[in-house]
Amino acid sequence: MFIKYKNLATLALFSIYTLTSFSAWGVTQVLDRVDAFDKTSVLGMKFDDPAPRAQDFDVLINSPGSDFKACKLSATNGAYCLVGDEVINWPTGTTAGGSNIIADCKDQAFKAKSCTGMTVDLAGNIWLAVRNKGKTHNLFKLQEKDADGSCLATNNANYCATLWSEDKPLLLDLNSVDGDTATDFTGFGKSVVGLEERKTAVVFLDDGDDESVNTVITVASGKRDWGLAGNEQLQSIALLQVENPGTSAIENYLLVTTSKDRIILAETDGTPDTREVFDIAGQRDSSATQCNFDNAYYGIRTSPKSGLTYVTDKQYCQVLALLPAFDAGNNLIGLINAPEGSSDLTLSTNGTLGTFPVLGPTVAPGASIDLSECGAGESCTLVAGTSNGATMSNVTTIPGSKTGMTLFLIEGLPDCRLIPGACVALLDNIDSEADLVTENIIIDRQGSGDPAAQLLNVTPLLPREVTEPFAGTLPPLWISQQYQAQLESPKSGFFTAMFGITDANFSGVFDIEVEVAELAGGYQRGCRTGDPVNTPALTLIGGYDVAVKVSEGFVSINRDYINGNNDHEVMLTNTGCGSSRMSGSRWSLWAFDLGFSPDTYDGTSIAENDSAVFFKLLVSLYDDLEQSVNQLACIAADGQSNAPLATADCNAFSSALYNTRDKLDKCMSATLEPKNSSRSQNCQAYLSQYANLESTVADFSLAGEDPANRIGQTSVQMLVIDNVYTHLFFPSIPDAGFNPQ
Repeated sequence: MFIKYKNLATLALFSIYTLTSFSAWGVTQVLDRVDAFDKTSVLGMKFDDPAPRAQDFDVLINSPGSDFKACKLSATNGAYCLVGDEVINWPTGTTAGGSNIIADCKDQAFKAKSCTGMTVDLAGNIWLAVRNKGKTHNLFKLQEKDADGSCLATNNANYCATLWSEDKPLLLDLNSVDGDTATDFTGFGKSVVGLEERKTAVVFLDDGDDESVNTVITVASGKRDWGLAGNEQLQSIALLQVENPGTSAIENYLLVTTSKDRIILAETDGTPDTREVFDIAGQRDSSATQCNFDNAYYGIRTSPKSGLTYVTDKQYCQVLALLPAFDAGNNLIGLINAPEGSSDLTLSTNGTLGTFPVLGPTVAPGASIDLSECGAGESCTLVAGTSNGATMSNVTTIPGSKTGMTLFLIEGLPDCRLIPGACVALLDNIDSEADLVTENIIIDRQGSGDPAAQLLNVTPLLPREVTEPFAGTLPPLWISQQYQAQLESPKSGFFTAMFGITDANFSGVFDIEVEVAELAGGYQRGCRTGDPVNTPALTLIGGYDVAVKVSEGFVSINRDYINGNNDHEVMLTNTGCGSSRMSGSRWSLWAFDLGFSPDTYDGTSIAENDSAVFFKLLVSLYDDLEQSVNQLACIAADGQSNAPLATADCNAFSSALYNTRDKLDKCMSATLEPKNSSRSQNCQAYLSQYANLESTVADFSLAGEDPANRIGQTSVQMLVIDNVYTHLFFPSIPDAGFNPQ
């Protein structure tokens, strides 16, 4: 399944997260990050920091004496740079995280004299331009070796190297096009754009592993096509995608910088229609100070997420941010400086940390999060907003664990159970609502046709920026029937999610707080506390933003027996109030603006607008807790040698849980119609026994390996149960008692 997705360029300030309309955007991942590099360093540019900034950049990688020719920030594996004739990867994107040599251009596989360009695609494949011992150039695609060390083509030291295109002229400044951007690159698709001989823009189609079928398309070439003057040469190239404000159609252009301070645009529809769209020197702020006196050099990259074009200015140590401008007829007429207050959104690379004559920018989807900055007693920003956005705190990782995470924010996910037409329009190979079931996007119990009995597979709905790094291994991620998108406007059946990709190993419990209105369409339900008994369940549902989490790397319990065994199904994570406060034990997909379904399903029938919805939810959460501990924490369920919990802890839990369920059953029985006068006494007895169970869980000690943090997960489940009992179940007890249907 692939997303039919349209990008949208916006005229917004990018020092904060920008609200969007679900109906206008479709499913889209909206975060990105920008680095810039010079000969010896890679800088993290603070475009997402609100002005005024103390410093416009951080020095992420510093390698004195090196010769950085090209750098590419990857989606999930840090930074790659062509340094001299070696491709080096810094997996965390920083010097402190160490580095690995991926390839050496002198390797016999390439038979090369030197390397001239490099880029990396979303799947982690490296595209390398090498100069032959003659005067021609070859393009190689490097892929990680299979588990058995085999290669599809020529072996080099670390990767499989496939000759993609050979005997080309001087090949410079490669730039990969993939993900949803490739979907909208009409006539080309997944590809690599590049410059030949500093005068020709070419596109290498990524259409197979056999070089005999690989196609190279020339878009524009020479002085006549580009309108070059004298000895003017092309320096850097990027693909610009914009949504036409009049037609909403996606338009594709190639942008190039030149040695005469210009940015020139080329149409990609087969006609070499080119025109100047920005004068870098002419638009430079008069207060800018020259920091380097080499020849002028400008690197260029674009972000389909933000709509910004980033340009580095070597002589003036600056990174510019530009936006597309349209005339009254909705024709793209040029680029303009993105505004930031009363000035331009241009960042300096000359500051207290040093002077860096930058050669090029590099853009990657997602935000880079250093989990070590979110530790005990600390709070870090996940997504910046006008106030809090999304924050995380109290993170504990296992000693020696990695601490980097790439965070994606995904808007406009349709709940196919509620608005199936949106999913039919969105997904390839889906032509009818019935296909949603046959293609395993919806599991429909007994063919009910009712969302209250259906599970939703989120995986096919995710944008390619999220799915491509998994190379087809991302499993189905299921949202249970108890949780669904909110139907009131502006949500209208769409929801929002964060997806974090990390190799970190967690212990204990961390906390997340999301200002839902800021990150999910400008509207939030919030949460409820202090409601009196006899508050209708529908009232409670209408005032609650539900947050759920599911891991792609570790199975959940077999609550719904999707495949007859453990699977990847969401768990409720709301643990407190604010806008939406939640707790977690590991990362993956977090949907945070869902709602509770007002209808319930018992395996055979559906109860509509069930007043006992929280009665049944509480029972379900206790079932989850019991299965989670017994099936996942008391056995070695995650590929390790020993179970996380010792037999003594498992036995103590079983005993405490039995006593707690006994008291809960009596409490709940007293709330049934006709309501028993001993309800308060019975429920107080339950609370006392719950405290004993809570103490038992708090006393768990690690007996074996716990890669999935099952012990922390159990603690989260206890917090969720307490929150549901206190703020949802107990207030929903009717004066006359429940009458479960």
